[in-house]
Amino acid sequence: MIKEENSILVSVCTLTYNHVPYIRQCVESLLMQKTNFDFEILIHDDASTDGNQSIIREYEEKYPQIIKPIYQKENQHSKGVRITPQFQLPRAKGKYIAFCEGDDYWTDELKLQKQVDFLEKNEDYGLVHTDYKVFNQSQNAFAAALFSNPPCGNVFEQLLYSDFICTLTVMARTNLLIPASRSEVFDLLKPKMGDYPLWLFISRHSKIGYINDCTGVYRVLDKSMSHFTDMAKQFAFHLSAWKVSEFFAQGTSQAYWVKFFEQRFVRQWFFRALKANDKSAALSILNHIDGKGIKHYFYRLCVKSDLLKNVALFSVSVKNKICAMRTLQIAEKSKRQKLERLSNDEDLKR
Repeated sequence: MIKEENSILVSVCTLTYNHVPYIRQCVESLLMQKTNFDFEILIHDDASTDGNQSIIREYEEKYPQIIKPIYQKENQHSKGVRITPQFQLPRAKGKYIAFCEGDDYWTDELKLQKQVDFLEKNEDYGLVHTDYKVFNQSQNAFAAALFSNPPCGNVFEQLLYSDFICTLTVMARTNLLIPASRSEVFDLLKPKMGDYPLWLFISRHSKIGYINDCTGVYRVLDKSMSHFTDMAKQFAFHLSAWKVSEFFAQGTSQAYWVKFFEQRFVRQWFFRALKANDKSAALSILNHIDGKGIKHYFYRLCVKSDLLKNVALFSVSVKNKICAMRTLQIAEKSKRQKLERLSNDEDLKR
């Protein structure tokens, strides 16, 4: 029970939209937390149309001092509004912020207590996260977390190459999270994810902690932003993460390597799209290949496979079209020479 408004130590931010099948499990998992401090649950419903708001109202009536909802009449996400910095952080009263979206849930009733204890004892740490499980809704099956035993402490450089922090397990200091949410990266790049830039900002200014306890379940839905089935959309999401990484790497010893691995990622997805015979995705991805390397990779493609009979179809400019046709000719010549050598070898054997 909350005694006073200023006694709140943790604000739990929950974003939800059309989560009727999952919202009860989510809210119940937040309410079950056992703590020696007060916390609030800030729920933002983004104009759900499936009865989600009715369920939230039930909890609001039952726990008015804990459940503090916002019910939107118009969907804000579709307008490009960043929900957390616009609606959640300004009303948060806690020294610390935790997250759990409406389709995820916590499993450890001591999650908040463990994380508060850690941050209270370690003032040089700005964020602490935990282990978790993944539940694939379409397959109705659990899986382990994507990363096991991630690094902790000064992890900025490691985080540039891989986002190993799961949002539903995070607790961060409010005085770091607010400036992180105002970083110019959001205006400059319009990233397709809202959390990764926050973790990079915080890790650049403080240490990151990790508790090796499973405290929650991340639910994978077919419509999840990071789990598109469309290859072009998947590529765009992951490329956005690389662009964020590149932004934060500027002026550091990692700037060159981040760009290097970003280009390697792009080329790998280009060949992946071709292998899947997804021409529209290949065309979209090709536009992001560094011009200096495009001739070499067209050449490799033409020599190693017959996927591009008409390479020009995948060109995005006249310059690239000319480059593609030239490398195709080189590739065909190389193949003819290889066949001639094989033929000569056969003649010698005879």
